Amino acid sequence: MYIAEVEASTLGAVVAPEPLLPNFGVGNMRMYQQDMSMLLLHNAKERTLQESLALSTAAGLKLEKVWDLAEACVLEFSAA
Repeated sequence: MYIAEVEASTLGAVVAPEPLLPNFGVGNMRMYQQDMSMLLLHNAKERTLQESLALSTAAGLKLEKVWDLAEACVLEFSAA
C-alpha cells in the first residue's frame, strides 16, 4: 500500500486512481495552464535554468536575479 493511500484511509480522504496524482493534480492546475498558454499563444516552451542560461548567453544577456513566485519564477537579465 502506498503512503498516500495509508494517509487517505486514516483521514477518510479519497485518493485518485493511477496515473493521476494522489491529489488529482489540483495544486498544479495553474502551472499546467500557464505552460499551455505559453505554448499556444507564444509558440514557447518551458525551459530549465541551464537552457535559459544558454539562450540568454547567446543573446548577450547576463542573469541578475531569480524571482520565486511560488508557482512560477521570473528570471531577471541585464545586458552583458
